[in-house]
Amino acid sequence: SGLYAQNDLGAPEVVNPNEVQVQVIAEDLIVIGSLAIGMDASNAESFGSDTMRFKENNLRVHFDDTSASGSFPANDWRILINDDTNGGANYFAVEDATAGRVPFRIEAAAPVNALYVEADGDIGVGTSNPAVRVHVVKGDSPALRLEQDGSSGFTPQSWDVAGNETNFFIRDVTNASKIPFKIKPGAPTNSIFISASGNIGVETASPDANASVHLASTTKGFVMNKLTTAQATTLGASLDAADEGMLVYDTDNKGYYSWDGTQWKALSFASGIGSSSVPELFNYQSVVRGVTGDVIANQAVSFEISILKGSVSGSVVFTEQHNVTTSDKGLVSFKIGAGTPVFESFSIVEWGDDNYFMEVKLDSTGGTTYVSMGISQFVSVPYALRAKYADNISSSSPVFRESNQKQDKANKEIEELKAENKAIKEQLNSILKKLK
Repeated sequence: SGLYAQNDLGAPEVVNPNEVQVQVIAEDLIVIGSLAIGMDASNAESFGSDTMRFKENNLRVHFDDTSASGSFPANDWRILINDDTNGGANYFAVEDATAGRVPFRIEAAAPVNALYVEADGDIGVGTSNPAVRVHVVKGDSPALRLEQDGSSGFTPQSWDVAGNETNFFIRDVTNASKIPFKIKPGAPTNSIFISASGNIGVETASPDANASVHLASTTKGFVMNKLTTAQATTLGASLDAADEGMLVYDTDNKGYYSWDGTQWKALSFASGIGSSSVPELFNYQSVVRGVTGDVIANQAVSFEISILKGSVSGSVVFTEQHNVTTSDKGLVSFKIGAGTPVFESFSIVEWGDDNYFMEVKLDSTGGTTYVSMGISQFVSVPYALRAKYADNISSSSPVFRESNQKQDKANKEIEELKAENKAIKEQLNSILKKLK
């Protein structure tokens, strides 16, 4: 027997089960058993545990909300099963049918527990046992990507936050996948600590409130940026007054230099006897004039100072450069020994072993095309620098242990040098003016 439907005359008629029929059921429908729906469903379906089965070559389930009054929600939704084109993708998806968008999609062959939500709301990605709110598990370098795709008008940029057995890192995917930030496994607690006020502690959770950065270790040191003299000179060309106070360590001169807003100035040197008793620098003043003899006022100029050994044609033992600005009367003033080193270190000059001369070169435009302004011999200044060694000579030094006679001679020499040092210091300022 076939299915029965009612014709227009009210008489029943037999419906061919092989033809597609439209049936309208105006009452509740209760199906005791399983239900097969679709063009390929047959009367011999083996349902197994399935309560409802959709079976045809284009599977779609459409939820059409017909609300049309007031502010009742009326958005339509659709369940999509696979693409309907040859060679298309296999997936399960939920479509916002009203907007024509697919906000949720699972591709075929996705791994077990690709997305797992526990009863307490913890989300596992690759795990059915998430230990925190979001728990990501992968065999090699699990990561989260943060991608700005440009859809809001901003420049596209992608970052990865990831971790593995070698380090936790942040990767700048857009810029050649550079890794600007790393933490190695086993790093101690509070390796970097930022307080609520912005103070940074290194190996301390209580950084000094008056320190921007507080280094707390008592077994480690702080390493300053190490630059060669040439590198420091190159860096100085890009600095200005806003960079005042910048510090670097010069690996050629073995010393620390500070940017004073216009030039590098030496702070201290690792070597050099007596450097604490007499500063290894002295003042230089001059009035800068042009080729016509007119004063060059309020203009950036540059000097190159060289120290020659033995004679005016002797070998150069030290060279440095100074960038300064003349006053309204053309006056410049700077300290020799505190400029940007170009050759050797000012501290290595052995003032007591020979005569020394100073050559002054000038570029009145502030560049590096220097013109020699002449060479003059040092008079008293080198001896003042030599005399500083007297403050550091000890009578217990091994050089004086050979005999009492040598000891007495050495002590006398010390006293003479100290007296000479005192007298030279008193005359220093007046003598320097003759060097301009």
